[in-house]
Amino acid sequence: MTIQQRRLLEVVGQIQNVNDEVVPMRVLLNTGTSSTIVLRNFVHEISQYKTKPVNWSTMGGQFLTRRKTQIKLKLPESSTNKTITWTAHVDESTDPKQAMLDLIIGADLMEALAIDISFNNKNTV
Repeated sequence: MTIQQRRLLEVVGQIQNVNDEVVPMRVLLNTGTSSTIVLRNFVHEISQYKTKPVNWSTMGGQFLTRRKTQIKLKLPESSTNKTITWTAHVDESTDPKQAMLDLIIGADLMEALAIDISFNNKNTV
């Protein structure tokens, strides 16, 4: 993947954080990830539930998730009005200050939103 292709896949989202503030988040549309993953600091404790452990291997290293949660986010580059509600794995081990991304949108959510990525045309549909 070239730097230009990676930039194509990075977007800015908006989410309500644990302090009930609407904040921007760094989002990666990742065609190589099966499921959506969110950093812990964007998750409300009350909405988490335990799952079987899932091991993840990324360019940033390996980590394990043990929880899922329902998130509500907006992708202003696609729609300023639409709120997306989705169940995501919770990354509890990555230090948010060291993380390059806050949310990885996996193939599960991209399929549900009908997001198609065209590397030939350098755009998302």
